[in-house]
Amino acid sequence: MNQARLQFEKIKRSFDRIKAHGADDHAHDDLMHFFEDCWHLKDHIKFCLATSQQAQLEKDVESSTYLKIVADLANKSKHVVLNKKNRVDATITHKHIHAYDGKYSPPATAKYTVTLKDGATYDAHDIAREAMAEWQAILAKYNL
Repeated sequence: MNQARLQFEKIKRSFDRIKAHGADDHAHDDLMHFFEDCWHLKDHIKFCLATSQQAQLEKDVESSTYLKIVADLANKSKHVVLNKKNRVDATITHKHIHAYDGKYSPPATAKYTVTLKDGATYDAHDIAREAMAEWQAILAKYNL
């Protein structure tokens, strides 16, 4: 299995973890780790490609709204001061906690809203799912 495929498998496991979490700080940490690992996949794909294919990969990535959102969230999470450009200026703006009441209640769950500079909003888990689909298509395109 190549480096890109190994990283993709890692983000699949990470995605499974964020779907299973509740509303605690660990859930938020795992969500941010997912976005960081998901964005790192680009580096792993580039490593597997011929130099002549790397510019096209960059174009493929920049054409995806979801991957641009992932890039912004990952870079904002990793860096105290962001020196690179914001693509869509994605920011987690709300954490909605759904708590249950009752003797046999499930644990609380959280939904995260991501807002872009144009005011568009997305659910963080939907972004994660769509980004994985985008990466899967890119991996297939490059036979990785």
